[in-house]
Amino acid sequence: MMADNPDTSGSPAGSIAHFQVPTGRRPWIIAYCFSVAVSAVLQTIWLHEFILLVGDAYLAIPAFLAAFMAAHFTGQFALYRWPNLLPATNFPVLLLLITGMALSSLMTPLLLEVFDYVHVLLLGRQELLPTPPGLHAAIYYFFAGYCVTLVPMACAGATLTLYLRSLQFAHDSAVQGHQTVLIETSAGLAAGFTLGWFLILPHFRFYNSLWVIVLVSLIFCISCIAICSAGKKGSGIGESPSGRSNNTTRDAPISFNTGRTGPAEPVVPSIAPGTLLTLFFAGVALSIQYTTFTNILIRHQGNLHHATAAGVIVLLCGIGIGTLCDIRLRLRLRSGKYSPSLAYTLAALISAILSAVFSFLGASVTANAYFIIMALSLLFLPISLFSGMALHNTVAGHRAQLYAPAASGYRCMLPWLAGFPVGMAITGGFLSRGTNISWILMAAVYLYISSAMTSLKHLQAGAFRISLLLLLLIAAGITLHVSDGQQIRVTGMGSDRELQYLGSDNIAEVYISHESDGSKLRVNGIAEALIGNPNGPPQNDPMRWLTALPFALHPTAENMLIAGSAGVTAIQDLPPLPGYVDIVEPSATVLASFTEIHNSRTLFRNWQTPRVYSHHNDLRNLLSLTERSYDIIVISPQSPARRGSEQLHTLEFIQQVRRHLRQGGIYIQGFIPDYMTNEQIRKLAGIFLECFTDVQMFQATPGMLYLLASNVPLEPRIIQLSENSPLREQIEYFSRSGINTVEDLLLAWLMNRKALEGFADNAYLAAEDQSSFSEVAPMQDDPGTRQQTARLVHAHDILLNPEGPQHTEQDLVLNWVYVAGRLLSLGFPDRAVGLQPTVKNTESRLLISALLNEYEGRPGTAEDLLLEAIDLAPQNQEARYLLVQNYLDDLANGSAPSPIKEIARELRGPPLSITRIWSSYLGNDWYSLLPFERELARVEPQDPWYAEAALLRASWRIHIDSPDYRRAMLKEAIRIIDRSLSSYYSGRLYLARAKAAYLLGQSETVMETASIAASKYEHLPVTTPRSQEPRLLHRLLASRSEAAEMFSTITQAAKMPATGPQAERLHHRYTMLLDRLDTAITRLRQTSTE
Repeated sequence: MMADNPDTSGSPAGSIAHFQVPTGRRPWIIAYCFSVAVSAVLQTIWLHEFILLVGDAYLAIPAFLAAFMAAHFTGQFALYRWPNLLPATNFPVLLLLITGMALSSLMTPLLLEVFDYVHVLLLGRQELLPTPPGLHAAIYYFFAGYCVTLVPMACAGATLTLYLRSLQFAHDSAVQGHQTVLIETSAGLAAGFTLGWFLILPHFRFYNSLWVIVLVSLIFCISCIAICSAGKKGSGIGESPSGRSNNTTRDAPISFNTGRTGPAEPVVPSIAPGTLLTLFFAGVALSIQYTTFTNILIRHQGNLHHATAAGVIVLLCGIGIGTLCDIRLRLRLRSGKYSPSLAYTLAALISAILSAVFSFLGASVTANAYFIIMALSLLFLPISLFSGMALHNTVAGHRAQLYAPAASGYRCMLPWLAGFPVGMAITGGFLSRGTNISWILMAAVYLYISSAMTSLKHLQAGAFRISLLLLLLIAAGITLHVSDGQQIRVTGMGSDRELQYLGSDNIAEVYISHESDGSKLRVNGIAEALIGNPNGPPQNDPMRWLTALPFALHPTAENMLIAGSAGVTAIQDLPPLPGYVDIVEPSATVLASFTEIHNSRTLFRNWQTPRVYSHHNDLRNLLSLTERSYDIIVISPQSPARRGSEQLHTLEFIQQVRRHLRQGGIYIQGFIPDYMTNEQIRKLAGIFLECFTDVQMFQATPGMLYLLASNVPLEPRIIQLSENSPLREQIEYFSRSGINTVEDLLLAWLMNRKALEGFADNAYLAAEDQSSFSEVAPMQDDPGTRQQTARLVHAHDILLNPEGPQHTEQDLVLNWVYVAGRLLSLGFPDRAVGLQPTVKNTESRLLISALLNEYEGRPGTAEDLLLEAIDLAPQNQEARYLLVQNYLDDLANGSAPSPIKEIARELRGPPLSITRIWSSYLGNDWYSLLPFERELARVEPQDPWYAEAALLRASWRIHIDSPDYRRAMLKEAIRIIDRSLSSYYSGRLYLARAKAAYLLGQSETVMETASIAASKYEHLPVTTPRSQEPRLLHRLLASRSEAAEMFSTITQAAKMPATGPQAERLHHRYTMLLDRLDTAITRLRQTSTE
């Protein structure tokens, strides 16, 4: 054995204990790498299973990282504090450590079951919905992770401690060079663990490939240990004296002296002004580059969850590699005025700013997700590398000496042991208060970096550590504040759209976008839901269809579960269920936006909504911790920028939902085709077909698809709607959702199970190959891409198939003219064109062709086709009225052409009554309309004259002069108009609705009505072939008159209190609209006179 250390040679013999360890470095490196790699694999598996149960990765991951590091340093602390834990001389230390690690591996499954049981016991109960994760959950995750990982990571920490102590006693000059080993080791461990977790999740192709995780962990660990090996001459790391070999020292056994003497007086580092400035700039560079990296990934890849994980991985890797480069290279600038750390920091800061500017300039460019990730990683890595070099160079330039005795070495571990739990407690508090995810991750990264650096300092230098931490956090705060503002401006809309920022939380940034076609809820810059205003006219709202469609097929349902934005944007138009509705939303800001969206609004409805309970939680977490079942489960489309949104399309999630669906219940999932590739849509359909007895696909608007699934056949329920329809019992509710007749529901029926099987075309993949759902499709702004998706879906459209159930079922008798008109008004001209040849009746085909020509701006051709239909079937009332409809004003004042007058005389029933009393309507003779009320009330929505009948019925109610019934009549008039607007878009109906709302004092209703009407006027065709121009001029003059009256109503309503900025926007919008119509009318008049 070596002689006693001079520092402890004076100690009494009884207080000294010796033990020997081999000092060859290779066994220690192998043992350390092996134990850490296996531990990383164990933790990855455990975290993967735990996240599936918990459902909140952003809270659990930092807590597990803290537990991982704390367990690692527990082994170091234990060996420093109690060296007698190791036996005497020549004990096989490596065998002991590896055996402990192996035993802990066998215990991991048992510990998993224990903590899963404890988690359900503490955070969830049967028949009770769990509360959202908060501070208590963060603390629980930390201690749970610490207990599971304690044994293997403590073995790894003990191995590293023995290795470092052997280096210290083997060569005194190595001590100074190895004081920074903690930051490199911790960086490598954290990055290896994070990457291992990222690789094992189902969205990645290396699912269940544990050898990949082991390999990655080994690479990181070997890189960290390489720092500890002897450097080359001039590197300042482990150098041997000049002309000597260090082999003897390496191979000789080392005696560890545990005698305790008084510690040497610590050297408090002197702090130069440039040091704090350098660290501040390094923090600014890291925060700029981190937010730039994640924002670009969100914009192009559309997934916040993957973007932040990739950003943290690259950040930690860059810091670790940068530290290694600074230790190895020891670069020094020739000029004595500047330090290398300042040069590194300026290089990182300038590069980060340039990359941020470049990313904002190219915000609209769509690129392949793989290419973007690779390019940004290569760009981010050198910037974080420079920052790591600057951090290490700054710390290395102000290094203090370690305490001489080994017994005092454990004090260096206190910042780690205390910093991480405190940091995670703060993080959990931020999460529970709904802080932005960027703040949380950046705060965790800076706590991590500062803890690693401050562990090299003495406890007496507390002021330095506190100032360092505050500077880093201030830098992150300033930069993130600026970056968040830039992100909002970049994802902001054009001049015709106005953003209303609602706030941000740990899920996403949320704001309302007021656009020409309505207000939309945007999450991370992506439209997620159309906000249906309860006071606005019906718009065939796709979010209302999510709840109305399953209720139409399951009218006896008692309760419902809604996940996502549909529970917030359409909450005041929920179906009249006798039970309750649970609304689950992981974003606290989205839940809070309910007040902003539906604050103080009067509702025009007569149905009773169910009891509503809102839950701030992740859906997967909720379904895992409750056994409550539902009659209807609704999953609304979620922005791909939300974390975990891709998990809603996996086999595991669909199976989890199926377990909570009652017998005969319906599960509906909406998705936006623009946010998914064609292959992903086919695979999702395949998963539904695999999991449920019957699956149907519906489409109510071009921007959203619905998959309905149940454990009982659904197609018979759809067909039986025409026999005993539940729509009539709740017609007011369904008409608000755009389902005014059975035809409205059947024309939205896109595919039955047989068609879906052909659509999927064996595209279903097993669970282990579901990685493509993480590759979220870029925003399909190219119209050609959207048309390609539409052609793919409509190729299996049963409505366009002559053998489809809408055509072959004898129980279904549909009004095909009404169906074609609704398809055109809903934005499906291709489906209307494809429907025409499938209709067997020649008269109906002619009428559909006339509607198509009218839609495309050829009114003359449309009238010719209607005349042809009348010649073919003189008694066809639909053809006659469609021709007379555009000449009602001319018939009333006697200026209609003679052929039109002849055709009008042949009308029968309500159409004839409408033409006779239309002059009373124009002359404000409201009492002359009362005798026809009963006849007009019997008109069905499928009849082409339904809109005019509703207008006449509402008009006399609006102008009634009885003060006792006036307010009730105005509300009833709005209800009559709303049901008509569900099927027909008439400018006069919108105008009558706005006037009724004005008389009621509902200025907000006036503005909402005028806004929807403006979008209809803006889509009017203003150009047509020369031969069609006279009839187009006639249409534009009528529309211009209606728009001018609406403009006058807006001006009057703007004088009411609390109108807000919407009145000013509408005033400007109608001014531009009238100018556009005037220009078109002037041009048509000039060409008609030539």
